Amino acid sequence: MASILIALLSFVLRLWHLGTPKGLVFDELYYVDGARDLLHYGVEVSGSQPEFIVHPPVGKWCIALGIKLFGNSEFGWRFASALVGALTIYLVSRVAQQLFHSQWMSALAALLMALDGLHLVHSRTALLALFLPFFVLLAVLAWLKTHYWESGIWFGLASVTKWSAVYYLAAFALLALY
Repeated sequence: MASILIALLSFVLRLWHLGTPKGLVFDELYYVDGARDLLHYGVEVSGSQPEFIVHPPVGKWCIALGIKLFGNSEFGWRFASALVGALTIYLVSRVAQQLFHSQWMSALAALLMALDGLHLVHSRTALLALFLPFFVLLAVLAWLKTHYWESGIWFGLASVTKWSAVYYLAAFALLALY
């Protein structure tokens, strides 16, 4: 219960002034543009030409969902990250619960994640950096519950968010072979 309250409070705090700062910050320039293209054309384009795609589309589709729900504004661009940021706090607590079988440790893990500065910043910007750990945490949680097919689906979604998810998949493949 404490973990849920921490995640909910974190979500509210991440939504507070989510539209600030105004304009695109850091790599939001690329990901918001990609999300807009995906909403409008279904693919990423530059003018009438296809763009060079650096990252797969799932994270950009998540950003696009926020734009679709709340408009093409700073709040809309960043909403999905704020939501996923709060959900990752809860997922960290669930993984801790699976590992330690302790409500206290689960709540502590949620609190530590909620107070992490980098996590807070990523929860308030439209970057792909938070969608990757979200899907990886879902995969790990499924793995710990011995739902291996489900874990594979989450690892697949992580891989089509950022290519670097392949390293997590390789680590868990080695763990499975061990």
